[in-house]
Amino acid sequence: MTTFEKRDGGFQFLDEGDVLTPPETDQFLRLLNNELAAAGLAYREARRVELDRFKDYSDARKPHELHPDCPEVGRGAGQVTAKAEEAWFERRIPDPYWAWKNAVLERQNAGAYMSQVGKQVEIMRSLNKNATDHFGTYRGGPR
Repeated sequence: MTTFEKRDGGFQFLDEGDVLTPPETDQFLRLLNNELAAAGLAYREARRVELDRFKDYSDARKPHELHPDCPEVGRGAGQVTAKAEEAWFERRIPDPYWAWKNAVLERQNAGAYMSQVGKQVEIMRSLNKNATDHFGTYRGGPR
């Protein structure tokens, strides 16, 4: 019987009151290690996609930069903030703009998940040490 499973928010214990044995904590650590590796790959892929979407947005933006109504960023008279300039481009090229912004969000989510799994690894290491101490065993079997 397993005491944990992968759910939407990551790996979770099925019954928080279960006492884990060393083999269960070892199994969970291996799963978390694999999940951390997969999360790292997903994060790298999300960064690549974000860069691709930014390039698409930058390419779509170039023709509009020469438009006479394109706002100039600065502090002088007739100049606007960078946020106002970004809003101007967003209205003119919404598809590449929002594709880039969604890619940024996906990369941030991938990074947050990778961080969460890393924290779970640290917690599981502590639980593994506790289980080993409680059951008087080491990795190779009973002492």
